[in-house]
Amino acid sequence: MKYPCKTKEVSTEDLASEDKYSREIQEALTILTSYEKSVLLLKSVKGLSYKEIANILNKREPALRKQFERARKKVEKKLIKKKEEYDNEEISVF
Repeated sequence: MKYPCKTKEVSTEDLASEDKYSREIQEALTILTSYEKSVLLLKSVKGLSYKEIANILNKREPALRKQFERARKKVEKKLIKKKEEYDNEEISVF
């Protein structure tokens, strides 16, 4: 899964590997059910095809595609909300 950035594409693997973002990503993943998390991680982190995931989870490919998109949107929404919280924080040097 790739997220567009102003200057480059950033994959979930890139984000998860950076300490700065790993806590936020882990927190965002907590809102998913175990099934949603499995689908999302197998696809975006492990890089498996929908066919491979379907065989592992014993589900149909179209259902997995929908579940992946739902899970991705949930995590994306949570990360956007977190970013807005950071953007709205007042920073004081005193």
